Amino acid sequence: MSISSSSETGAQHISLSAKERADDSVELAIRVFGEGFCARGAAFFSVAELKIFVSALRDFPLIGEPFISGGYLDDAGDNIVNENFYISVSQLKTSGLLVMNVRAFTPHPEYWKKGLGFGGRCS
Repeated sequence: MSISSSSETGAQHISLSAKERADDSVELAIRVFGEGFCARGAAFFSVAELKIFVSALRDFPLIGEPFISGGYLDDAGDNIVNENFYISVSQLKTSGLLVMNVRAFTPHPEYWKKGLGFGGRCS
C-alpha cells in the first residue's frame, strides 16, 4: 500500500507493507519519503492489535486519535523504550479532512539501547 501527496515545494510518499509471520504476528514496515529525506522503521504486532487499530479508523467522525506504535520494549515488556514505528490519524477541525502522522526509526545495530539510529517524521 502506498499513500502520496504533492505540495508546491515537493512530494511526500508513504509506503506501508505487512508480512505475516509463523507465530501469528505481523511485521509492519513503513518508509516515509519527504522533501530531502527518507525514514524507515518496522515493528511486530499481533493480529488483535491490528484489528483494533483498523476498526478505530472505520469510525467517522473519528473517536479520539487512533494510533499504532511499536519498537523495542523495556525489560518488563510494558513500555516502548525505542519507538521504531508510529502511525496516528486525526481529524483537522470539522472539515472532514484527515491527517496521518508518521514516525519511523531504524535503530543503529550496535547503539540502539542508547536511542541512536536514523529516522524522521511527517504529516
